[in-house]
Amino acid sequence: MVITMKAMPTANSAHIWPYAITAYFAVFIAALAIFVAWALRQRMDLVRPDYYEHEMLYQREIDRLNRSVQIDPAVQLSYDDKSRQVVLSLPASQWGSSAAGTVEFYRPSDARSDRKVSLALDANGRQLMDVRQYPPGLWKVRINWSVDGNDYGVHRSIVVGSGGG
Repeated sequence: MVITMKAMPTANSAHIWPYAITAYFAVFIAALAIFVAWALRQRMDLVRPDYYEHEMLYQREIDRLNRSVQIDPAVQLSYDDKSRQVVLSLPASQWGSSAAGTVEFYRPSDARSDRKVSLALDANGRQLMDVRQYPPGLWKVRINWSVDGNDYGVHRSIVVGSGGG
């Protein structure tokens, strides 16, 4: 009967597993810290600075849009690339001398670019708005006005070009 003895590990022999596990957790914690630092530096734009307060008034907006359903197709909003102007036309029933309101330009990709213009229709119910200073791209446009005590509203999207042509 032969008994073989395996050599017992000595204090000098190195085991890689404790170091590998420690290195794995160190890399994981470092990557997590880098991700958190990166995430905290990202801009988080809600569509507007007073987003939550604005949402509380949303029922009024729904009523305004429902009242505008009949005239919505007659409201024209277009972008003229040659003159770099947005042209707004309201139907004749909305031209009244008491017509007052705003045209709000929202930039979905950058809330800092948002603009608000007062409604100022000419004798033909049109308004030209210069957008040369607006960054090119998609803009959400909210047209809100009131005539004879009734509020109306229409939402449109336009693409402002680069002005190169």
